[in-house]
Amino acid sequence: MAETTIEWTRGAGGEQGYSFNGWIGCTEVSRAVTGGGGCDNCYARMSTPVRILRSKGHETWGPGAQRMRTSEQNWAKPKNWNALAKKKGIRAKVFCSSLSDVFDNEVPIEWFLELLELIDATPYLQWLLLTKRIGNVVKRLTEALQATQSAYMRSYIERWLAGHPPANVSLGATVVNQQEANRDIPKLQATPAAVRFLSIEPLLGEVKLPGLDGIHWVIVGGESGPKARPMHPKWVKSLRDQCIAAGVKFFFKQWGTWVNAKEADLDLNLCYEKSDTGGWVEPDGSYSVDESAAPISPEAVHVFKLKKQSSGRLLEGRTWDAMPA
Repeated sequence: MAETTIEWTRGAGGEQGYSFNGWIGCTEVSRAVTGGGGCDNCYARMSTPVRILRSKGHETWGPGAQRMRTSEQNWAKPKNWNALAKKKGIRAKVFCSSLSDVFDNEVPIEWFLELLELIDATPYLQWLLLTKRIGNVVKRLTEALQATQSAYMRSYIERWLAGHPPANVSLGATVVNQQEANRDIPKLQATPAAVRFLSIEPLLGEVKLPGLDGIHWVIVGGESGPKARPMHPKWVKSLRDQCIAAGVKFFFKQWGTWVNAKEADLDLNLCYEKSDTGGWVEPDGSYSVDESAAPISPEAVHVFKLKKQSSGRLLEGRTWDAMPA
């Protein structure tokens, strides 16, 4: 939980990004919805820290499960990153809560308050607060306001709620399909934030964005892992074109486990990690992992199951790495 290789946490000049988890644990909130849920194959639920805690009898995942606060040494790291960023004259990015959710109702409000205090104390860090619970942001801030004994923190939270959010916070919502986009993007647009962004990963179907007013950044990526679902190239291109038309920064993170060799500019004959698994993905999101199966529609795309390192990040021959200043 320190330096990270996540592409969208790097600065415009390639500066190192970081990952911070003040606590570990979550409950899936995006399952059994149209097109599948983004939480279905959650990497965090089976991550090493979570499995270690589970082996010791401490379950952190699911409703009612006790979240685990990380060590004081871990909580001290962001201040060191802040000092380094100040020395370099940059604002380094920090992806917050890759193994949890910042706005989880089951996290003690005292921990959430500590996180707000840490964010305020590190102005040379740009905190990327990405959540599946965008509708909880104002609720949790209000609860923190009621819980704090600090006049300074009361003023900090009141300014945020009144429409003057901290400059070093980028607030993001994860959406994976049209249903979630329709539900959560308006909530994000209505929430005070200096920078608002969407993480559309894993992209599980075509998404027509219901307006991008107040949205500064869109990150798109396919799903990785042994149970990954394929992504149709048409969906990615559509989102890119919508962002360009709206003047919104577009960042393509990865194709994921399943990839169309032509779209990713790959020579499968040179790809030593190529598996024997192939299939077809349709524009409506349905797919077959049977190599011998015939495509249903003319727009079906032939995909192969590869590792992320092989699938790459190229879209129509180039990378798309735009991000807000």
